[in-house]
Amino acid sequence: MKKLKNLMLVALIGMSVLGTWSCNNEELYEEPLAVLEDESNEDVDDAVTDVNSLCDFTLENLEANSTVIVNCIIDLQGESLDLPENVTLLYEGGDIINGTLVFSEGSSIDGDLLGNTLEVGGTKPALRDTSFSFDPNRWGYY
Repeated sequence: MKKLKNLMLVALIGMSVLGTWSCNNEELYEEPLAVLEDESNEDVDDAVTDVNSLCDFTLENLEANSTVIVNCIIDLQGESLDLPENVTLLYEGGDIINGTLVFSEGSSIDGDLLGNTLEVGGTKPALRDTSFSFDPNRWGYY
């Protein structure tokens, strides 16, 4: 009788384990056969911009609701420049120097563009990031 109980218990446990495993249809330890990479070069800008070179554009003809990525040097040459409404200036390594930017309503500037050679006037622009990393070189402290 005891052998029969043990045999039935082993059979019951075996069927439970097989039943649980048979319900799992996904392979748990499946290795990828190949990794496919997108080799198309469409819409890829291979040109590297030198952040220390002068920009080939100005801020003079900006339209309202424009976003400008500053990845070169924009020299205002001591002039004051009025910006239209809702202009966003983003920092990507460049600089705006030697002049004054007069902001309008809804505009924002990346704090990394601020420095001792750029004055800001007009409506107070929003900062793109609330944290600020002080770089002494941008403020004339070498």
